[in-house]
Amino acid sequence: GRLKSAAYDSTEGFGLRVLESLLFGRPCVTFAVGGIPEVMALPEAQAWLVPLGHDRREDEAALADRVVEVANSQ
Repeated sequence: GRLKSAAYDSTEGFGLRVLESLLFGRPCVTFAVGGIPEVMALPEAQAWLVPLGHDRREDEAALADRVVEVANSQ
């Protein structure tokens, strides 16, 4: 499978990139921060949330693992 788009910004609290991905029907993998979990809860969303902890390397590794998992399933 091939992932059609990906975006990463751990500081974006609302999730404009998330909304753009969902608008175009793209799968979205993102951290569970700010208002993003509410946006990702939409029934039509192809969305996966990754918890954001206190270790940036572990968090980024978890995000990368989930992106690979989603890309391989597409």
